[in-house]
Amino acid sequence: FSPLRSVSINGKIQAVPKGAFEASFAIPYTLEAGENNFEVEAVSVLGESMEEFVVFLETDLVKREQPKPPFTMVVLASVASDDNALSVDSDSSKTTGTKSSLILVPGCNFTLDHDSRIAVKGLLVGDRYQETDLRSQEIILKQLSTEWVEKLYVLRSEATLGLGGNTISLRDDDRASTLRDAWAGGYKQYTQDTFGTFSVKTTPSEIMTWTTKLEHRLKDNVEDDTSDGQANTASVSLKFPALGWQHTTTVGLVITDLTDVTEDKTETKGSHKLAVPVLGISGTAQVDLVRASYASEDSTGVVPKKIQQTYTLGVSYPIASWFILGYSLKHQRQSSNLVGDDYVKNT
Repeated sequence: FSPLRSVSINGKIQAVPKGAFEASFAIPYTLEAGENNFEVEAVSVLGESMEEFVVFLETDLVKREQPKPPFTMVVLASVASDDNALSVDSDSSKTTGTKSSLILVPGCNFTLDHDSRIAVKGLLVGDRYQETDLRSQEIILKQLSTEWVEKLYVLRSEATLGLGGNTISLRDDDRASTLRDAWAGGYKQYTQDTFGTFSVKTTPSEIMTWTTKLEHRLKDNVEDDTSDGQANTASVSLKFPALGWQHTTTVGLVITDLTDVTEDKTETKGSHKLAVPVLGISGTAQVDLVRASYASEDSTGVVPKKIQQTYTLGVSYPIASWFILGYSLKHQRQSSNLVGDDYVKNT
């Protein structure tokens, strides 16, 4: 131990009594919302020491966020029965398919400060049909993305900038294609996409959340160059309570531009979801509507137009904090101006 020579707080020298081994200081300061940093440096006869203190001021618009765990893993296992697995026309013979799927979603979070963090996310999807004649429909999807998340103290907003890519491989037992999946030899490469996203989530009140998202995607069909191109997506979602239920309404627009101009299309999407908690069980009802308008005529001289409607009812129950059991029923129908392109299916 040795007497203090000087003490500074945020670079401002403080008065130190001569020969003092310790001292207390009071400084005038107006705290700002969020983190306030105080850097204290003490110099004595024998050396110096520096330490930083952080005082966090919470307000209605600025809240201290609970830190994300450094690593997370979500595992989704499902079994689905589809009475029209190939989505054939209503007048055709339908094929019933039973598919089991496994989805792994690992994630790593790196907190930079209270306002910023980086997230690295993975996605691995694999499925298996019980019916051997549907094995060619089985896929493996691999995706890796990174996100920069930044808090904005304007209407409780959070901005996310993301960049990533994914690959989809199809099962190919006959090995008709020489382009094989690097992980599974029984699968052939199908598509490779890269994408960039930008989204802003705004919470103007404790019970309402707006989410706006933009995505630009570069599409690469490994086998068919005419299916290469790009897709641009814009969507707006509003989550709010009404009549004791949680409502989520989403509208979106997708513009697809491919090398084959007959596949260029504009899709308008809309959905509304109701969530009702009853005795620990979460019940949901959702309606989705997709209207697709193609830009040019197909080989038959018709400009395709399609409307797809999906109605879903579901329930889920948290058996434990880490385990949720769910069940859903889905009815989907598509109407089109093309012959043989209408279908109805239940899952």
